Amino acid sequence: MSALDVYVAMMQWTPGRAWFSEHRPKITGAVDKTGQHPVVASVWNRNFKNDRAT
Repeated sequence: MSALDVYVAMMQWTPGRAWFSEHRPKITGAVDKTGQHPVVASVWNRNFKNDRAT
């Protein structure tokens, strides 16, 4: 995982996960994989648990 993976994963909030799923399905897959990393999942769950779309 790289900083680019985390950056792209953060883009799920803008323009939104639905947009990415429709227009960039390969990026959505990368977002899902990045979000499953234990460190990233811990940070997201702690800070964005109400905003996570996954």
